Amino acid sequence: MGGVLHIVQSRDRGNMERHVRDLVLGLKDRVAGVVTGSAGWLPETLRAGGIEVYPAPHLQRSKGVRDARTGRAEVLDICIVKQPDVIHAHGPAALSAALPAAKEVPLVYTAHGLALPDPSQPGWQRGLSMRLQRTAARRVSAFVALTAYEERAALELGFRRVLRIPPGVARPEAAPADGDRGRVIGTASELVRGKGLEEIIDALTRIPNCQLLVVGEGPFEVELIERAAAAGVRDRVEFLGWLEDVSHFHRRISVYVSLTQEAGLPHGALDAIAAGLPVVLSDVPGHRKLVRHGLSGLLVRPGDIVHAAKAVDQILRDRIFARTARAEALAISRQYDLGAMLARHAALYEEVMVRRRMRTPRLHLRPGAG
Repeated sequence: MGGVLHIVQSRDRGNMERHVRDLVLGLKDRVAGVVTGSAGWLPETLRAGGIEVYPAPHLQRSKGVRDARTGRAEVLDICIVKQPDVIHAHGPAALSAALPAAKEVPLVYTAHGLALPDPSQPGWQRGLSMRLQRTAARRVSAFVALTAYEERAALELGFRRVLRIPPGVARPEAAPADGDRGRVIGTASELVRGKGLEEIIDALTRIPNCQLLVVGEGPFEVELIERAAAAGVRDRVEFLGWLEDVSHFHRRISVYVSLTQEAGLPHGALDAIAAGLPVVLSDVPGHRKLVRHGLSGLLVRPGDIVHAAKAVDQILRDRIFARTARAEALAISRQYDLGAMLARHAALYEEVMVRRRMRTPRLHLRPGAG
């Protein structure tokens, strides 16, 4: 009994799931369990790591009011059994589901994209999500912001205590090679709309003799294949699917590219700079922290295909710049150390656990309440 109970809304193999995996497995001795809204990669990976995973089938981010109420009851029943010292909710649906138990248990919240546009979510759902977070702010003991952008948005929404803890990535065991890897670029992402994947394919048509490797899977893959074929570059695009270990992918490419229109801090780009790769990234808030423009890589305006292609071609042609960019990327990546991220979360959990022990020691709400 006791420990941290993580609650994760339903999705599979995104930045949030990757972050939760690293956090839970890195601090597994403090984990009471993980509640997830669906089967898939995250619960399977956690179970393989010895973590107890509890399904809450109605914990879905796009369900109606009735399903949301059922999801809250499912989560509350699990909380009553597990008696956690702290609840850590990941995503707005998880926040909603955790609120009944938060009456007596400290609630830590990570939004994973607070105030960011989500092309897969209708406008009315986004508005509802923002209202939920504004209303729930007073019930949250600590808001964990992954970026300065999220930190400002959380304060504007009324969260009382906001801590910025950047995501962390493990450093590759082998040092990056400086040799010429040829005119090969790559990107890693969920294959969904809004990630700038179609823009990368369009840019490829303007970069001569260049190959593109795409890591990831998702419903947008068929459309991307068709787009590449229509643009006449299908033979220059290789879809690698989901890769648990991206080290071989990084060794095959010379430049990492992400033209996403979202403003978060994607793990694909973080992994790339930790591998010492020069990058071409869209000029959005999350990416600006990862690039010293003209040193570790280049930033381009979102949607600017012409300049994106020129930026990639510039790095591919200039080996001196590419070598300097690798060194700069490694220096930046040290700010996103996995060990530091875990240590700061451990300190936060310990703090709220101490506060909780000074209050009611156990949940006494009846099962199904809330």
